Amino acid sequence: MATTGETPPGFVEDNNYDNFNNIKVDDSSYARTNPEIGPTSKKSIYISQFGFAIPAGATINGIIHRVDHRGESTNICRETLQLTKTAGVGQGTDKWNRQNLTTSFVSQYDGTGTDLWGSSWTVSEINASGFGSFMEHYNSHASGTRYCDIEFASIDVYYTPAAATMIAKLVDSLRLNSLVHGRLTSIMRWLGLYPKQQVQRRTGKCFI
Repeated sequence: MATTGETPPGFVEDNNYDNFNNIKVDDSSYARTNPEIGPTSKKSIYISQFGFAIPAGATINGIIHRVDHRGESTNICRETLQLTKTAGVGQGTDKWNRQNLTTSFVSQYDGTGTDLWGSSWTVSEINASGFGSFMEHYNSHASGTRYCDIEFASIDVYYTPAAATMIAKLVDSLRLNSLVHGRLTSIMRWLGLYPKQQVQRRTGKCFI
């Protein structure tokens, strides 16, 4: 199985995040927003344009999403995390569903090398500029402003190259053909339709 490696986005679209382009680089700088109180006042951010170039014919096996973020207090909630085929439009399974952030930066990984996030993916969809993720945060505190910071985000795609896929199918086909041939041979011998051969290995002579 091959992997693209953790790849940062080439494009970030925000909903009131300061310095949102800091998300593209894994360093100490970060993007910041101050979500208003309640789940109806969410702050969203979209990342896309990863520039993937997975070869045609490959099989997509799984997708891992990483985000390094924190809350000013534990009242900052992760509301939504979905992958996108079209930038900004959530697709498949929501991985967050209202989880509280910690007050220090933590690298949160969602998905695995065999997790397709409740959807199906083609090579062209992964390589397209609209592939990415859609994230939302909100403030669950009873009163007052609470900040949410995002330091970095990336996506890692696991896939099986076309050649490996074809070889695997060929091996399965050969195994099936061998099994079928063996069973047909047994049936023909049982019916007396298969000639008995005695092979003399040293001389190479064959007697029927």
